[in-house]
Amino acid sequence: MQKIQFRRYKRWVLGFGVFILIVSFYWLRKQDAIELSFLQDLVANSPRQAPVIFILIYILLTIALVPTLPLNVGSGFLWGVGWGTLFSVVGASLGALASFTIARYIARDYFAKRFNHPAWLWFHQQIEQHGWKSVAFTRINPIFSFGPLNYFFGVTRVSFQQYFWATVIFLIPPSTLMASLGQSVGDFTLDAEGYTLLRNILICSAAFSGLAIARLAINHRVTGKSQGFKENKNQKSKK
Repeated sequence: MQKIQFRRYKRWVLGFGVFILIVSFYWLRKQDAIELSFLQDLVANSPRQAPVIFILIYILLTIALVPTLPLNVGSGFLWGVGWGTLFSVVGASLGALASFTIARYIARDYFAKRFNHPAWLWFHQQIEQHGWKSVAFTRINPIFSFGPLNYFFGVTRVSFQQYFWATVIFLIPPSTLMASLGQSVGDFTLDAEGYTLLRNILICSAAFSGLAIARLAINHRVTGKSQGFKENKNQKSKK
């Protein structure tokens, strides 16, 4: 009886949270707050409130699975590399923690059913073996989709503390890189040189990630074959 009531409670909380998210997102769009030009005016007119609003928008977009790369690049243009990186890391980290909490404590069953593709299941096995290193690996590589992974980690056995520290620490390098790109370009929109640099960064990240994943897959196969060989050998010796 208590479990049924708890499930109903979680559904009400999830529904209310989704409602608040939709209303907030709609309000931000009506206010043009999602447009980067809004942030530029906000920094000029309300420099003290601007970082707080920027972080709140970052959190909201992260939870809503909206790409936040333009915000990260724009932070470097608005505040420079140092402050831009700080505000981006805080916003991304809090948004990631909110998504993680939703997936683990409120809508775990829902997201567990969504992440049932063989690729996700294989990745789940790697997380079971490597723990926080898997979180760090995906955070430091900008090629990985940030939003969905936040929910995915919520249905794994990675502890809240490991997830938090791995997310905060290993978000710093890519956030610094993107903020530096925004400062060097001197605008919200990337020019041809900026796009080329961003493309090269993503290509290098994809190549590095592909090699690392291929190595894990090969090791998994080799380990599986060796275990199978040992089992067959033990069975023959018993006979």
